[in-house]
Amino acid sequence: FGFFIDQKRHADVKALIECDILEISRAELDGIIKIYPGLKEILEDIFKKRVLDLLLALSPLFSSLTLSEREEVLKRFRILHIPEETLIFKGGEPSHCLYMIQNGEVEIFTQDRRGKRVVLGRLESGHLFGEIGVLLNTPRMAFARTTQPSKLLELAKEDFDDLLRLFPKLQSVVKEISSKRLSRMKEILSQESVEKAKESMV
Repeated sequence: FGFFIDQKRHADVKALIECDILEISRAELDGIIKIYPGLKEILEDIFKKRVLDLLLALSPLFSSLTLSEREEVLKRFRILHIPEETLIFKGGEPSHCLYMIQNGEVEIFTQDRRGKRVVLGRLESGHLFGEIGVLLNTPRMAFARTTQPSKLLELAKEDFDDLLRLFPKLQSVVKEISSKRLSRMKEILSQESVEKAKESMV
């Protein structure tokens, strides 16, 4: 998982009985792939389902689903390869889909009346974004852009609505996530207003 996603460990592994384990380092595997480029594609195909399923299993939104339920969710996602410094959506646009980050980084921001950027957060692998407008059926409340080359999982609003009907337990979870994010957004914007008021008094 770490090899194909973000080079980080995401779980603990413990031997329950005595084991013989074959180990290959990342550097060695990279070397083999350079000699046999087709190997990378084969490995990606083998691990694709496992990696994406683990991503969903670690997600606060989808972690309550069973393996078979997550498989149904995976069918609905579309994988996007997004270059660095790409604007994914703008505030005020219709909310046609939501996203989950497979790897990379996405900055969520808004703009004040002067057009100055106010950063609301930076999201990494496993984070969901763009769900508020989809859930509330409202326009985008903020902007989103990549800060580095990123791989995103895109879920259309129609598919998201179907999943909420199929798995009603998702509704309370996504509402809780969105509520916390809205509160955080208001807190940041409120702090920004206070700072501006202080500046005007100087």
